[in-house]
Amino acid sequence: AWCAPQPPKRFHDSEPPWDAKSDNTFIIHYTYGCDYSLKGELTYGKIGEWRFDKRSYLRSPPPRNLSLPPPGVPESVATLVKMVNEATANIVGWDDEI
Repeated sequence: AWCAPQPPKRFHDSEPPWDAKSDNTFIIHYTYGCDYSLKGELTYGKIGEWRFDKRSYLRSPPPRNLSLPPPGVPESVATLVKMVNEATANIVGWDDEI
């Protein structure tokens, strides 16, 4: 008899900026804005000198080649931005007018 694969016993996700690491995660759950000083200090509740927040792109998509966060920012935040950069670099017509 055929059996469907069993789901993981624990659904493991990462939520930047609160989860520092994204290794061994099933998904990056991007809910919160990521605001940091240029020294890599979280400035939650206040717009940081370096920022990645999906709410900044409500009217237009993010540009290609977003700047990476400064040193000291959690790995999960850097991974998220790198993944967005990888996706936008590989989507044909990303820069076309909507």
